[in-house]
Amino acid sequence: MQMSANDINLVLIAEDSARATLLRYTMSNCGVEGVIRRIYPGNPAVDCARQTGPYRERPLPDLIYLDFTNPNEENIAVLKAIACGEKRTSVPVVLMTSDYSQELLDNGGVAEESAVMFSPTSLPSFFRKMK
Repeated sequence: MQMSANDINLVLIAEDSARATLLRYTMSNCGVEGVIRRIYPGNPAVDCARQTGPYRERPLPDLIYLDFTNPNEENIAVLKAIACGEKRTSVPVVLMTSDYSQELLDNGGVAEESAVMFSPTSLPSFFRKMK
């Protein structure tokens, strides 16, 4: 697929392939063009965000969208590795949250206080603003 200068290169970190389908559908309906690459949580996601390992030669994505609806040890570790601390990525990281994961974030149970995170109220609203 040939990308134009206005297309977004989005990396989705998620176990569930339905998340990618939902993002593609929503982007299309909002007039946002681009490519979505789904990567499983864990070391591949960290490598992609930091351009290390097999992702060394690949361009950085424009945006990382992390499925954080059911936080477990693996995706908490990914969040900390790519969005917090000195080795955080320069790529914006957006979290897809649930009531439970949002509560963990709000109470400081996952990330440092200096980490800035938000959860859009709706995907269409988010993509329209991003466009």
